[in-house]
Amino acid sequence: MKDTALDILIEGCLNGNRSEQKELYKAFYGLAFNVCLRYAGNRNDASEIVNQGFLNVFLNLKKYRKDMVFAIWLKKIMVNKAIDFYRKNLKLTLQDDPDVAEYLSSNELPENRIMHEDLLNLIQTLPNAYRIVFNLYAIEGYSHNEISVKLRISPGSSKSKLSKARRELQSKIFELDIKRIKQEN
Repeated sequence: MKDTALDILIEGCLNGNRSEQKELYKAFYGLAFNVCLRYAGNRNDASEIVNQGFLNVFLNLKKYRKDMVFAIWLKKIMVNKAIDFYRKNLKLTLQDDPDVAEYLSSNELPENRIMHEDLLNLIQTLPNAYRIVFNLYAIEGYSHNEISVKLRISPGSSKSKLSKARRELQSKIFELDIKRIKQEN
């Protein structure tokens, strides 16, 4: 869309012209939908995010400056709405599952409930690069610089792999603990 046509649409939207709002929506729906679909995971949720995002666009259009690229400004709004949607639905999911809600509200951490053998088995399920860095750092006590020399990777790569390994382990421990709680009940 040419800048002059976009400027006319935006001006019409700012004046509350519904047909101009509809045209702006139609002109940028595809872009917005593609952005939201990457975050939502399904078309219905993506469509809901797009609609919430465009509501936000129309409510905040007066903040848009002509020196900005409209598509980039719109994408930022859509990403923020997708993140809001994720957070909202994550809370709802956790509240809807009483086992998870009870688990999250207890003071007992998964590390306190998991057996040593289970932890070792979970570590073994990590991808090789993550498992090696995790073992060298968390179990053997090597620094990231020492690991980088040993594995011929950068210290930053070592830190990244460790972070990913920890996230995967936390997720796996959480899943294992939830299974145990459900089995106990």
